[in-house]
Amino acid sequence: MRKILLLAGAALLAGSVSAQILLEDFESGSLPSGWAITTSATDGGWNVGNSATLGSGAFPFDGNSTQFAGTNDDQCNCDKSNDFLYSSAVDLTAQTGTVYLKYNQFYYDAAYQGAQEIGTVEVSTDGGSSYAVLSTMVGFGTWNVVTLDLSAYVGQNIMIAFRYNDGAGWTYGMGIDDISVFVPANEDYTLTGVDLPNYFSLANGSLDIVGIMTNNGADVITSMDVEYIINGGAPVTGSLTGLSISPLASYDFTHPTAWTPAAENIYSVELKITAVNGLSDADVSDNMLAQDVNVFTTSYPRTVLYETFTSSTCGPCVAGNANFEGIIANIPSSEYASVKYQMSWPGAGDPYNTLDGNDRRTYYQISAVPGMEIDGGWDGNSNSFTQELHDDAGEVPAFISLWAQYTVNVADQKVTTCVTIESMKDLGSATLHMAIKEHLTIENVGSNGETEFSDVVKKMVPSSAGQSVAITAGMSQQICEEYTFKGTYRLPNSAADLINDASEHSVEEFTDLGVVVWMQDATKMVLNATNAVSAPLSVGSFDSQNNQISLYPNPAVETTTVAITTKDASVASVNVINVVGKSVLNLSTVQLSQGLNKIELNTTSLNGGVYFVEVTINGEVSTSQLVVQK
Repeated sequence: MRKILLLAGAALLAGSVSAQILLEDFESGSLPSGWAITTSATDGGWNVGNSATLGSGAFPFDGNSTQFAGTNDDQCNCDKSNDFLYSSAVDLTAQTGTVYLKYNQFYYDAAYQGAQEIGTVEVSTDGGSSYAVLSTMVGFGTWNVVTLDLSAYVGQNIMIAFRYNDGAGWTYGMGIDDISVFVPANEDYTLTGVDLPNYFSLANGSLDIVGIMTNNGADVITSMDVEYIINGGAPVTGSLTGLSISPLASYDFTHPTAWTPAAENIYSVELKITAVNGLSDADVSDNMLAQDVNVFTTSYPRTVLYETFTSSTCGPCVAGNANFEGIIANIPSSEYASVKYQMSWPGAGDPYNTLDGNDRRTYYQISAVPGMEIDGGWDGNSNSFTQELHDDAGEVPAFISLWAQYTVNVADQKVTTCVTIESMKDLGSATLHMAIKEHLTIENVGSNGETEFSDVVKKMVPSSAGQSVAITAGMSQQICEEYTFKGTYRLPNSAADLINDASEHSVEEFTDLGVVVWMQDATKMVLNATNAVSAPLSVGSFDSQNNQISLYPNPAVETTTVAITTKDASVASVNVINVVGKSVLNLSTVQLSQGLNKIELNTTSLNGGVYFVEVTINGEVSTSQLVVQK
């Protein structure tokens, strides 16, 4: 332990560097001299190590590469209702003013199976005989720096304790690092965030430059000078007055001058606090932050793709699935697409584990469940999923559009999917993925208490590798795939007893299948996704190998497009029929060229409801369902 005593009577000038009283970073790899632990746990309670030695699947301590103190209930699943980590004595007898405690914490503040974990910071003034709660911790899901006021204890010898309580259940844990007790400078401020969108449309005009700062000093902040720089250009300065930012308080501020981008580009925006109360900060290392903003002209609506890695034998997956499903239940289905890969661990794993799911796990290097990928870019835990994460992902512009339809021939156990891809930009080569999923399964119950499992991936078509597509500006390409599930249903004994796709399947109800389609680039970023619409793509004698048909958008408001791909030039007729069998719109002798043809149907005169679109080519008929919305 490194312990620094402040000289009695030392004065701190405005803007001066803070003075340390105590600093402990656990880099010795063991419990510091004078520190102590009490616990009822079988693993020793608090231990000193790193994320590799202290972390576990559901509680990984991600984001800290150094040594720290941690207690892990997920790993132990033992009695951690009274895990105390005590400091040695902290001498504040020479202090008369402001003193702060700062530490770095990793804590979820989460519940599991009815048990709620609790973290507290406590202080003793009687040599450790008794402790009073200084603060109840708030969870962040990541390593996060917290600063607390110890000024009420100046003139005394104290001890500080960090307590973890697992709520008498199997919960998660806590990590503590970089503990310091110090006298702050009068003016000490930190720019803690830049609140700008990652993407911004030129059509929106000007953009407010918003920052988040924290007053780490001893004085109240009444004024602040700020500036921003765009792509290394001239600073745009501004002053904020009439403020009242108390010590340790955070404050969201907006620069007085908004920024108006001139053209489509990626811009670097640097935001800086230059002074508070007319004084400079002696430590300027934390006064500036930068963020890139991608300015664009127009885009397609985005459907956010969620890929969840889970298992019916994974305890924390219960809370992860419940958290995710609870949030998306309030989100329109057009805004997201969800697939779940059942994994082969822990224990016997999930019997609906597949080779495709294992391939996706390898692709993302998933090492723990529950795991989640959001559009291939957010690699996290479904317990940490929030509405804000969804909103942020939805704001990312999409420069390609996907529209897909699928049909299930239950008798033949065949799934046919057709997707139309359009792009407004040259994006190079990307991979098209199609995943056949079962909306709800109940036979793969394991050991974690879950009885129903949603969006379970059964097969990726044509394979987990997908297929490469060149994305060019102005393109409009239709791709269709068919997959036939072989044999009959079998419930595997465990994840080690994989389904043999050549002779059997694990589909519980073929009428409950769905298809999710997405495009992914070489960086793993998902360019866009869509939920395929269920519609009879080929009925009767229609030959889907020679002629392929889809409708989009569906539902339609004013128009819908009949996309027909043919191998040869031919003639088609299009007939729209209502639910009582009456023709309401008819186009005859439509000339078709080889390749993709588009026929636009005006639906403004049709009432809202369900219709059937019959396309006849060379005597063969295909019927698709169309929904018209008003």
